[in-house]
Amino acid sequence: MKNSFSLILICILLCALVLACGGSSTDSEAPNNTAAEPGSSSAATPKEPESEASETREPREPEAEVETPEPAETGPKRIRFARGSSEGKVDVGLAPGESQRFVIGVSEGQYLWIEVEDFRPTIRMITTSKVTDVTENEQDNTYNALTSANGDIVFEIRNDTRSSIKTSFTVSINFQGE
Repeated sequence: MKNSFSLILICILLCALVLACGGSSTDSEAPNNTAAEPGSSSAATPKEPESEASETREPREPEAEVETPEPAETGPKRIRFARGSSEGKVDVGLAPGESQRFVIGVSEGQYLWIEVEDFRPTIRMITTSKVTDVTENEQDNTYNALTSANGDIVFEIRNDTRSSIKTSFTVSINFQGE
């Protein structure tokens, strides 16, 4: 009984000591309490008082030694036509193995036509559920389809070669007979 009382008392004292010292801390957050040696040019820098909110922060991550890459563009690039036009031309540059996605708004019953000026990149339809009667011509590098629903259609232009490509493509949307 006396041993368990001593053990409980020690645990309470340790908890009180930890709380009195400012809660939990890691070695990376320990303050620099070393004073500069006499004659040394470096002096200890005083630490600014910490607010109560800083006691609950997460431990700091070590600084990375590599450069952080630029964030990728989010989502496909929207294609917009000039007012009154049903076709537009888009310039694109692709590194080897790179692809770019594009999105275009369509209405049901329109004919979608995509033609890449260069034969090297490929056209791939991502939103296949909104197109029917698809015709792909690899020689002309064209893609033709009839739209079966209103909404956005996403497609991709991909460079599967070992060299960079700078090219352009034309997108056209028309109703039958236009």
